[in-house]
Amino acid sequence: MERHIAQNKFGQADLLFQQGRFDESLSLLDELDQAFPNSPNVMFPRARCLLEIGETNEALDILDELALQHQHQEAIELKSEVADALITLTQPVQSEARHRDGPTPDQVKAARSSSHAGSVPEITGNRIVFVVVGLGLLIVLLGIVLVVVAQ
Repeated sequence: MERHIAQNKFGQADLLFQQGRFDESLSLLDELDQAFPNSPNVMFPRARCLLEIGETNEALDILDELALQHQHQEAIELKSEVADALITLTQPVQSEARHRDGPTPDQVKAARSSSHAGSVPEITGNRIVFVVVGLGLLIVLLGIVLVVVAQ
């Protein structure tokens, strides 16, 4: 993939994410991931999109890989936030009847509907962070693309 095409796709993915069009953003990021496999600059925004559309397990797998293989600080922090949110969702509420092993279906629905499309409540609404991180990742991606093109 040519540098300017990659830059455009990344910029479009970022804009789509900001607009709440997470599936479309993820589609572009998937294309970039195919062109630049295992690139933290693509993996982290993919994980964010996956969280927003409710694909928590896949997002956590990516965050784990980023944390372990790349010592990616934002991935480590986001993984911790997601883990905390999941713990909060599974804590029993004293005043309500609860499901055998976790929250009631109504609690899960309420937690999911209070945010975007099944994402974890504690991490939604963090668009400014995504924009800042996205811009930083775009700069790093551009550097990687320039190095690849220069070779």
